[in-house]
Amino acid sequence: MPTAIQTARSSVPLARPTAGARAPGELYVNWPDKQIGVIDDSQAPLDLLAVRFYSAATVYQPGDIVSNDGNLYRALELAGPEAFDPAKWELIGGSASLDIAPPSNPTEGQFWFNPNNGQLYIWYVDNDSAQWVSVSGLNQTSTVALLQTIQKLEARVAELEATAGGISIS
Repeated sequence: MPTAIQTARSSVPLARPTAGARAPGELYVNWPDKQIGVIDDSQAPLDLLAVRFYSAATVYQPGDIVSNDGNLYRALELAGPEAFDPAKWELIGGSASLDIAPPSNPTEGQFWFNPNNGQLYIWYVDNDSAQWVSVSGLNQTSTVALLQTIQKLEARVAELEATAGGISIS
């Protein structure tokens, strides 16, 4: 016999199922809050983390999490509908840029990896300056040695792949 999936839906902002009223594993959706959740083992509603792409047409509540221009942000206050305003958001994550040249408009805490020298940098801002600071822990000599070792390994892998009769090594 197939198992039915039970869901609860609400169009009332901030409404959640009453604790104890639904079975563990059931899902709920609150459309105005753009929130989905699940009933946990104690039969209490548990909002699942929702990460959305930023939209200038949406109103965000404090604590909402969005992705904007490759970074994750948490709303510090009521935001929108409007163009993205960094003053209303806290940067909570992001990614490292991968290029031989540093990003042109870095933000505080942004990472950049330079594949030419094997260095990972962070954009560091203090009271009177801002600069890329290496966080790799490798000096120039060890970085060059590491890159030479990687090049030797890549060459050896290419040799093995060429003699393996079409078998790829990855």
